[in-house]
Amino acid sequence: MGYSIDVNILLANPNPRLVREILGKDVVKFFSHPEMGNDKTYLQEASIPETSRLEDEIYTVTPTASTRTLLTHGRDYNFMIKTDLDKRHYRFIRRLKGSSVLHSVQISQELERITSSGNLEEYSFLPESIGIVAGDKDSGAGVLFREIVPRPVTSNTSVLIPYFSLYAKDLKNPDDLPLLVQLIKHNSRSGDELGYFAETILGKIVRNWTKFATEYGLLIELHGQNTLLEVDESLQPQRIVHRDFQSIYVDRKIREQRGLPIPFRKHIVGEEVGTDRPKQFSIAYDHLVGDFLLDRLARTFLEYFPGYSYQQIANNVKGIFNRGFPNANEIFPNQTYTYGPQVGNVVNLVVKHTEPVFR
Repeated sequence: MGYSIDVNILLANPNPRLVREILGKDVVKFFSHPEMGNDKTYLQEASIPETSRLEDEIYTVTPTASTRTLLTHGRDYNFMIKTDLDKRHYRFIRRLKGSSVLHSVQISQELERITSSGNLEEYSFLPESIGIVAGDKDSGAGVLFREIVPRPVTSNTSVLIPYFSLYAKDLKNPDDLPLLVQLIKHNSRSGDELGYFAETILGKIVRNWTKFATEYGLLIELHGQNTLLEVDESLQPQRIVHRDFQSIYVDRKIREQRGLPIPFRKHIVGEEVGTDRPKQFSIAYDHLVGDFLLDRLARTFLEYFPGYSYQQIANNVKGIFNRGFPNANEIFPNQTYTYGPQVGNVVNLVVKHTEPVFR
């Protein structure tokens, strides 16, 4: 049984099977998070011209790490559903309003354009290829549909491992080595564990981050939750797989220098209250990549390979970073920044390290 409300539908080259699953001729499927309850009043906002009937249907889903993004299972074509959740999880209230749906779909379109060139062998992404906004196009409740087959699509057999799973321990099998350590032991030569770890596990993250920043003006979020490692059937790491584009910042200056369009209406580097260009670059790399991913991987590595030092790891990463971003000192601050006290979703940025750790 459905009900009518005006919706805005945004597309970024969705797989036809997903289109058939979500969009009908005059019906669309709109999903709300179970914790939002069955009250549809939060959808009843100012309308826009394109009207469809929202269809009520219950899907069986499993929450992913962020809790508001849900993975379907048991269907002919499975996918992820990112929902509007007006509740705080970790630091932020996990809202998904119309302006964020538009930004995510635009970023997905841009990633498709970039990767179609074929010069990013170590990068892939999970498209957020359909967005639906109920009510006002900027403030109305939104839902995003994320595909689970990485693009560019390949014929290789592989599995996807979230980066946080590399350093996590298995609660049901506490004696098992972390997946990071198992991969290193399986793939590296004795005495070359650090080289393999820095080049293959950490290097893929840093090389992709610097390439997107310097060539496309995109500060992609590559922390442990948003990034997966693609591993082939021989347990050889292939590409990173990037997901979740809602908080990606866009650098206007680099894109203008590169002659790239700037269709984005939010998350422009240095144009939001409480930040500036150097601080935003530091948050995107030093904090979200460095503190949330590189540091945790490094500490797990050292726990099982104590013959190496943290400084050795950091120096290896610095070398990779500086090769990919040779003019970083012209943009980044001398220190590194992290999030300070906040009100709602508005944050202040404060100094964390007086000297950079991984650049």
